[in-house]
Amino acid sequence: MKSITSALLALSAIFACTTLVGSVEPLLVEVKQTPSQDYWRSRPTRTLSALPGFIPTPSESGRTRWGGWASQKVVEGTGFFRTYQAPNGRWWLLDPDGHKFIHIGVATVTRGLQPLAFENSEKIFPIQGEWAKFSSKLLSDAFFNGSGAWSEVDAIRNRPDTLPYTLTLNFAADFGRQLKITEMTPGRVGYNKDVPPVLHPDFPDWCDRYAKEKVAPYQGDPMLLGMFSDNELPLRRELLERSINLGTKESATAPLYHAAVAWLRAHRGDPLDEIDIGSIQEEERVAFLEYACERYYSSVAKALRKYAPSHLILGSRIHGRITYQPEVLRASARHVDVVSVNLYHAWSVDTKRLDMWMRETGKPVIISEFYAKGQDTGMDNNAGAGWTVKTQRDRGLFYQNFVLSLIESRHVVGWHWFKYRDNEPWAAESDPSNRNVNKGVVTWDYKPYVDLLAQMSEVNAQVYPLTEYFDRLAPNTSVQTASP
Repeated sequence: MKSITSALLALSAIFACTTLVGSVEPLLVEVKQTPSQDYWRSRPTRTLSALPGFIPTPSESGRTRWGGWASQKVVEGTGFFRTYQAPNGRWWLLDPDGHKFIHIGVATVTRGLQPLAFENSEKIFPIQGEWAKFSSKLLSDAFFNGSGAWSEVDAIRNRPDTLPYTLTLNFAADFGRQLKITEMTPGRVGYNKDVPPVLHPDFPDWCDRYAKEKVAPYQGDPMLLGMFSDNELPLRRELLERSINLGTKESATAPLYHAAVAWLRAHRGDPLDEIDIGSIQEEERVAFLEYACERYYSSVAKALRKYAPSHLILGSRIHGRITYQPEVLRASARHVDVVSVNLYHAWSVDTKRLDMWMRETGKPVIISEFYAKGQDTGMDNNAGAGWTVKTQRDRGLFYQNFVLSLIESRHVVGWHWFKYRDNEPWAAESDPSNRNVNKGVVTWDYKPYVDLLAQMSEVNAQVYPLTEYFDRLAPNTSVQTASP
């Protein structure tokens, strides 16, 4: 393990100190949407070495202890992370000392979400604190400056080598579990008829109690960047019909039926006893979804502002077609500091899509999940939404291409690769979306994927100079109001 990590360090040093002569020809990477496809498709892939005229800085010395940009102090620090929009329109986070900051993270930095994974990690790292030390160093050596969702917060915080971390909460999901209306689906929590209980009359009080228990212990920790409120809630336009279809037979979901019916009658000004689902119009679907989202985000934000007022609210990790629904974005923007998106099926981020998010929210974005799977590991890779590529180097090339598009956009203040460690390939207890799949930056037994990490570290080391490079290419003076 030490020899592999040493090799990564050597590669990182080489990439960080090499002057690259930019060329305009992108590489081509062979890619599949899923391994079962019977053909590979070549995708143009932009890398650091393909940027005309970009000269990397020679070292990492320009970073603050938080991982921010040492030479770019904007204001006196507040002691906590916050958002900021520069005069040229680019969004930033500010670190606790007031320096510009982008959160370059890896999600699920944990010894294991299932017992088998945790037990194997304990065998590999039997000494207390050894796992956290190894993991923090590996990420730092690849120029990551934080951890994302699902990370083992209590094991990695309050250490000299702690990196800025996020807290992952489950307001709607845990309330649904209490009501016994949830089930586990690949990658997320499912609900009865896919109706999250955000319009239940007890939900606001639940949010207050939940935040007091889950968040208050972390209030005041300057390394806490912010909090995700849930993961991939099914906030779709079918919510109105699905809520009415719940009916009144089950006591746990009857309040959700009554809330939907009451809203529809009030919206129509129609006191009729029976609701004809077939008569529901698209305008009503959109308006009801925004109403439900307003209830969710306002209830969550009120609780989080009460018990963790110093820290950023990072949204609910929206995904898929929900990211195209302006009503969800509008409702969230009234209450969150940053919009978080799990972004899949994109080789690079679509500028028009990002512009729509900015137009509807006026808030910066964190890409809270993305990844590619390598076919050189022996895993079948049939689960999960990420791209399939041939090698670990190709995974790293995808990372460079994707991240360069994020930096170029000016709207994105962080990204979190999913995930840190591969599950044991034989582990039947794993979440179906992670079973026998190559998503990690290390193997299940903590051997770093050196070719992947080398490509990651090359671009991670240059993130702050790259913002200047892209801003010189496309100056923009449009400014919106920065959040406090």
